[in-house]
Amino acid sequence: MSLGSKRLESLDALRGFDMIWIMGLAAVVRAFCEQFPCGASSWVALQMKHAPWGGFSFYDLIFPLFLFMTGMSFPFSYASQVRKGLSPTKIHLRMFKRMLLLILLSMVHCGALQFDSAKYHYVSVLQRIGITGFLAGLMYMHFRPRVRIAVAAAILVGYWALLMFCPSPLAPEGAGPFAKQGNIVDWLDRCLALRSWFGRDPFEIRDIPLSFFQVPLALLGMFAADIVRSERMTPSGKSLGIASIGAALLLSGAGLIFTGCDIIKNISTPSFMLVTGGLCMILFAVFHWIIDVKGFAAWSFPLRVVGMNALVAYLMQTFLPIRSMVKFFFGGVASLTSCPDLVMAAGYCVICWLILYFLYRVKVYVKV
Repeated sequence: MSLGSKRLESLDALRGFDMIWIMGLAAVVRAFCEQFPCGASSWVALQMKHAPWGGFSFYDLIFPLFLFMTGMSFPFSYASQVRKGLSPTKIHLRMFKRMLLLILLSMVHCGALQFDSAKYHYVSVLQRIGITGFLAGLMYMHFRPRVRIAVAAAILVGYWALLMFCPSPLAPEGAGPFAKQGNIVDWLDRCLALRSWFGRDPFEIRDIPLSFFQVPLALLGMFAADIVRSERMTPSGKSLGIASIGAALLLSGAGLIFTGCDIIKNISTPSFMLVTGGLCMILFAVFHWIIDVKGFAAWSFPLRVVGMNALVAYLMQTFLPIRSMVKFFFGGVASLTSCPDLVMAAGYCVICWLILYFLYRVKVYVKV
């Protein structure tokens, strides 16, 4: 594989795999589970929703995987810009503009144009991807691999110490450092974001400090990309190496639980980042081995259609009347079945995919 000329199909497929769950597939699985006695309380159905506070579900992996892939994409993009002769200053400027654009899209996506502070979320996943990706990109450009590894480790250790030994000054009596109302991240977010201005639930979002604390996930993706781009390993050896590192991270995250550091998605505890980072590495290694190394890529076409336009897949669910379209095309059929929710959920997924397929056919790809 010529890394300078050929697109990494496994990365597109993995990005599509990640996006398709929030594009309707998770709702399809939940609706399917409801056709059986266990219903929404079944283990499979519960995997399609975020864990309420502590614990972990499959759905909790979606955002960390996006951050990981954001990091993975950067080394390829950076190498391409260097080959084109762009100066570091111009690359920095592009990175900064990308961050600002993602923040702007995040604000619009979250309702800024409604001018209703009771409904407006000032940040979302796009904002966090923008800031985290920008910080990790700067580190990639100016730090050597060993330094980046040391920085990632220092952030994880420092964050662990901050959570363990610095509870929120506003924590209720008896609340532990990882409690919903006792953790320092919530207090930092309230101080930095002045959430009282917006009248939001004070425990709903913690994006500003987490944009820094989650940098290790993006750096991990960059590390995986460097392995893929390396010419000193065989293709199969790259997949095995990435998977082995992922397994080590997974075990490290599980071991960290015994120090009292719970797996909590809402505040991205170090154990959560190690576990999800390990799973991201293993998932990519599997996709890379099957698609890029062994050449079995045809099966991944539906995923690549989504992955090549992931930003559109995310934003169109807010900006386009998808639900009205689903009701128009599938409402009649759904009313004739014993499982209307399942039909409508599947219809939602199909409509979204067909829109992306049309963009694929006309070669329209929206990126920032």
